[in-house]
Amino acid sequence: MLKGISLEVPQGETLVLLGLSGSGKTTTLKLINGLEKPDQGLVFFEEQALAQSDLLSLRRKMGYVIQEGGLFPHYTVFENVALVPRLLKWDEERIKNRYRLLLEKLQLNPEEYYHQYPDQLSGGQQQRIGLARALAANPPVLLMDEPFGALDPITRASVRQEFLKLDELREKTIVLVTHDVQEAFELGDRIALMDEGRIVQIGKPAELLDQPVNDFVQSFMAKDHWWLRLKEAGLDRVMEEAFHAGNFNVEDLKSLIQRGS
Repeated sequence: MLKGISLEVPQGETLVLLGLSGSGKTTTLKLINGLEKPDQGLVFFEEQALAQSDLLSLRRKMGYVIQEGGLFPHYTVFENVALVPRLLKWDEERIKNRYRLLLEKLQLNPEEYYHQYPDQLSGGQQQRIGLARALAANPPVLLMDEPFGALDPITRASVRQEFLKLDELREKTIVLVTHDVQEAFELGDRIALMDEGRIVQIGKPAELLDQPVNDFVQSFMAKDHWWLRLKEAGLDRVMEEAFHAGNFNVEDLKSLIQRGS
């Protein structure tokens, strides 16, 4: 149950809802989409209360991505991506052009996957197709619920990098749910850390790291503290390369942090 949630997501921002399971992240996302209704208060989209809106029309302005893509198993890859554009009465040639463009941007061969079904795809491929489906009608808002959570670490890192590079997302407003601190710091313009239905602290990643409002925030960041410090200093990639090359040691880590801070 949510308790006194109040937040605003400016146009073009990526807001990450961060927290453990049961903290209220997904419920908050569903309220934004109108899948759940608040017991009290109002949710506004484009300066209009959801309670006074046509929810079907509104949801077509919001792409939604969930774990494992959420693809319809009895639809082909093309049919999954074409779903919302067809509801919007796009002509078939426009839909096919959009499909080809998105798959190429997501490093997938449009012709190869056209007739395939979700169960023929790997986890990473399913997640890419799920993202393509969410972006197909070019909605201004993208809601993402643990979009990379079901992937193995290597695939997860790869898909996340593709996500960051995707020009389709540069002007979109994104609300992303995750329990992964590193993911939140990598993807979020701001982070809302949640616990037991409340937003404990909201701010830029560096603010949560450097100015925690209480012990809960500080302890939540503690496990990834050194990596986050390196990330803020822009030295995380340097350390990854050193580690894989076998040149990693603690003194190097301390020296890098001191130089970067």
